[in-house]
Amino acid sequence: MDGFTATQKKILRNHARAIVHMRKRLADFKFSLVFGAGVSADFKIPDWDTLIRDIANDYKVRGGKILDNNEKRPHTSKAQVLFHHFAAKLCRQKGKDKLSLGEIKNEWRKIVRKHLYKNKGAVDTTDDYFGHPYLSAFMSIINKCPMTITYNFDDYIEQILQKQSTDRRIYETIWDPQLQTKLTKCVIYHPNGFLPRNEMERQSEGLVFCEDEFADQLIESMAGRYASLLHHYSQNTCLFIGLSLDDATLKHLLRQSAKLNPGHYHYYVVYQADGQNIPQSEKDVIFEANFNLYNLVTLFLNSEEIKELGYLIDLSNDMFVHKAGIDSLNLMYCYYVVGAIGIGKSTAISYFRNLFTHDEWPDFRIPELGKDWETLSSTQKRRVDIWIAEQFRKKNDVLCDDPKSLMGLHIIDRAPLDPIAFTKKAERPQKASFLLNKIHENGKGFKIRKGHVILLYGDSEILEERAKTGGKSYNANKLMKMQDDLKRIYKAQDGMSLIYTKNKKLEQVIKEVGRVIHRKDYKELNLHMRITNIEKGKYKC
Repeated sequence: MDGFTATQKKILRNHARAIVHMRKRLADFKFSLVFGAGVSADFKIPDWDTLIRDIANDYKVRGGKILDNNEKRPHTSKAQVLFHHFAAKLCRQKGKDKLSLGEIKNEWRKIVRKHLYKNKGAVDTTDDYFGHPYLSAFMSIINKCPMTITYNFDDYIEQILQKQSTDRRIYETIWDPQLQTKLTKCVIYHPNGFLPRNEMERQSEGLVFCEDEFADQLIESMAGRYASLLHHYSQNTCLFIGLSLDDATLKHLLRQSAKLNPGHYHYYVVYQADGQNIPQSEKDVIFEANFNLYNLVTLFLNSEEIKELGYLIDLSNDMFVHKAGIDSLNLMYCYYVVGAIGIGKSTAISYFRNLFTHDEWPDFRIPELGKDWETLSSTQKRRVDIWIAEQFRKKNDVLCDDPKSLMGLHIIDRAPLDPIAFTKKAERPQKASFLLNKIHENGKGFKIRKGHVILLYGDSEILEERAKTGGKSYNANKLMKMQDDLKRIYKAQDGMSLIYTKNKKLEQVIKEVGRVIHRKDYKELNLHMRITNIEKGKYKC
C-alpha cells in the first residue's frame, strides 16, 4: 500500500503538529469547523461587492445612484443606506406613511435571497458537492463534530447533507445562540442569520447584513448573548476556513477566548491562490499577529491543500499510522516542562488540557515529597527515590506503549532527569544509574522517550514564596541552585527551550510555552542517552 500523496506529504512536512492535534480533538469530540465567505464563494455565491451592487440595481430597489454616492463607505454601511432607501420606496409604493419593520424586512429578505442564489448553474448541478473544490473532504467531519459554524446566510452545507441523507433529516440548523439543540452532533449554526434557497424552509427572522445589525451583534456579544458561542470556542479546537477576520464580533469572541484560556489554540487557514507567492516575511508577520491576538495558528494553503488537509484530519487511525510509517513521518511530539520547585510549571501545564497532558505524579503524593531532601532520613530518601522512579516509569510506559498516545502533542510535567538536580554532585552518576534501571527496568523495558525540554526559570525569592505556599520547605538559595543544576543537566542547544518567568504574568508564560509547542521547530533531546552519559560520568553536571 502506498504512503501519502505528494501534496499530503508537503502539508505534513509543514503542519504535522497541527494535523495530529486536530485528529486528537476530533477523536475526543472536541473539534469544530468554522466557515466564512471564502467557502461559499466556491458555490458561486456573490461576494459582498457584487451582492450589494445586484441589490442596488434590482428593479424593486433602484439604488444604483445612491450606492455610487456612498462608494467609499464600508460594505455594511452601504447595505444600511440601501435598506433605508428601499424602506422609503416600499412605503411610497404601498401608499403608506409607515410600514412595520417586520414587513419591510420580509420584502428585503426576498431580494437578498434572489441575488444570493442567482447563479443557478451551481445549484442545479448533479454533483453532490455542487462542484466545490474541497468541501467533500470535510463533510464526514461535519457529521462527527458537535457543531459546525458558518458565518454565511446560504444553506449549501445543508443541501449537501440533505443529498447524503436517506429518509430523514440528519442535521439541525440553528441561528439563535440562546437555543438548545436537539442533536449532539451535526448541528449547523449560522450566527449571522439563515436564508435557505427554498422559501418553505425555516429561516431566521433577521440577517446580520447592515451596519446596525453588525453593531447590535457586537453589543450583544459584549452583554453575554453569545456566551454559548464563546464557551464553544473556549472548549473546542476549531479550524477556520474562508474567513478574513473582518467580523468584529468574531474577533471579540476569539480575543475573549484567548484571554480566558491562554493555552487553547485554534487553526486558521489563509487562502493562497495557485501561483501566489506570499513572502515568508509576510507570512511570519501574519502568523505572529493572529497568534498573539487570537490564539490562532495560521496555515497558508491553496484549494487542493485545504482538501487534502480535510482528508488527513479524517483518515482512519490505522491508515494514517500505516502511511506515516511508509513515509517515515513523526507523529508524536513530546514536550517536557521542567523547572525548580515553585516555578509554576504545573500551573502553566494546566492550561494545555486540549493536548495530551501528563501530570507530575500519576499516583497520590507521599508525605515526604513536601520536605527538604537534606532533612530526610536514609530510609525516607530510599522510599522517595523508589516512589519517584516508579512515577517516571509509569509516565514513560504511557508515552512509549499506549496506542491512544502514540500520535499527537504531549505536554509532560517534569522529565526523568529531574531527580538528579536534587542530588549532590558526587552522587549523581549513582542516581542516574538508579533512575535508568528503574525506568528502563534493567534493560527490559522501554527506553526513555525523547522529547523537547522546556525549562522555566525565574527569581529565587518568588520561588521560595511559592514553594512555602505549597507546603514545601525550600529556601531561596537551594531553589536557585536547583534551577542552575537543571540547566546543566538538560543543557542542549536544539532540544531545549529556556523561558524566563521573572516579571511576566502567567498569561505571558503560557503564551511562550504555546509558541514553543505550536511555532518553534521541533527538536528532540535524547534523554536516554543523556542519563546514560551522566551515569558514566561523561557529563559533569
